[in-house]
Amino acid sequence: LSTTTAPTTGAPTTTTDTTGEENTTTNPTTNTLKPNRKTSKTVEPPTPTILQHIQQLPPKKQRRSIHTNLRVKVRFVKKSKDATSGKLIRKLKWYGGVIVDIGNKGRKIQIEYDDGTSEVADFPDRDIVVDDVGNGVHGFGGGSLGGAVR
Repeated sequence: LSTTTAPTTGAPTTTTDTTGEENTTTNPTTNTLKPNRKTSKTVEPPTPTILQHIQQLPPKKQRRSIHTNLRVKVRFVKKSKDATSGKLIRKLKWYGGVIVDIGNKGRKIQIEYDDGTSEVADFPDRDIVVDDVGNGVHGFGGGSLGGAVR
């Protein structure tokens, strides 16, 4: 079920879906808002101190310490062309998420990102950092949810 507010000419239309999430689109006569797209949620990079601390931890200790509901920052490399020079530019972007499941004795984790997407990733990984600074708050954990992630 979805409900829609009646637009006036050139006004945005707000739609509420079954989850209660509101999506905004524009009347076709105006093109100022993006239609119903999930937005990516970048977060600030981890501090050099946090990165150094995690790099010094042995993989075994990282696996023993991991549990569900921990906030993570995951680094992705975005490539794009510079508008003026046409050269390829690499930008590092960090995205926030939460660990929702753990499998294979901590070697695999399932991450649910703030934009609603999810993935299963190897752990530890230099691109995945447990960090809640500027990234929400860690939840309560207690180990695996049964190890459904393989």
